[in-house]
Amino acid sequence: MQPPPGYYSELNKGEIATLAAQSAGYKEQITHLYAQAAVQPKPTLQQALSSPDTEEWREAIEYELSQLEKLGTWELVDTPDHANMIPCHYILATKHGPNGEKLKLRVRLVANGQHQKFGIDYFDTFAPTSNMTTIRAVLIMVAKLDWEIHQVDIKSTYLYAELKEDIYMCPPPGYLKSGDEGKVLKLRRSLPGLKQAGYEWSEELASAFAKMEFTHSQVDQAVFYQHAQDEHTVMTVSINNMAVMSKHLHHIIKFKDDLTQYFKISDLGELNWLLGLKVE
Repeated sequence: MQPPPGYYSELNKGEIATLAAQSAGYKEQITHLYAQAAVQPKPTLQQALSSPDTEEWREAIEYELSQLEKLGTWELVDTPDHANMIPCHYILATKHGPNGEKLKLRVRLVANGQHQKFGIDYFDTFAPTSNMTTIRAVLIMVAKLDWEIHQVDIKSTYLYAELKEDIYMCPPPGYLKSGDEGKVLKLRRSLPGLKQAGYEWSEELASAFAKMEFTHSQVDQAVFYQHAQDEHTVMTVSINNMAVMSKHLHHIIKFKDDLTQYFKISDLGELNWLLGLKVE
């Protein structure tokens, strides 16, 4: 069923999606399908730090910075002459579950890639990701074959990919300690917001999958599969979110174990919530 006229415009405004449907007479039909997809406005840093969840937001910010430092995302250097300095900012979001309940507060440090210059700060940018048509087609196949289906989330996604270009970024607010005034961050690893972030991550992921003897589909390069004797495993990749499907559960368990050799993952168990869709 196609969403009614006006649905996407209301969604982008951060309003409840079903308001658009109500005027078109579709309210009862799409309430359960689209209500959870309504986008809530994200708070600014100032709003978050003056809200009742101040301490929780501070902890989320500290966790994000600690993860970036732990992975060696940057080094603190003196400002080089004639460097193209890239600003950065925090994106704050509340992660909700299938029933709208608050799961956790999430903070991401993002580079302002619009300040990058082609041929200097970046070159390749293309990164494949599964679209909803592909995901639905795979889910239909899995339902028909009665396969097992689980979900895996890779932590700190883009940070596993090393940068080839020299990129300098302004430190985030409050990051510099006494004595570090005037210093900047030279990025060693890809950071969300950079023009090449998606490309570098997809290359890193594809390299790991190749070592695990997975092949990407010729129809959709964000779909990977492994086929050997009685082992059949298929997965769809949407940046860091994967739906993993197999005829036998122990193949999925083996896939998760193998994946932890390359990345830190969150094992989300059986699939029930994928990219805003509730799966039963």
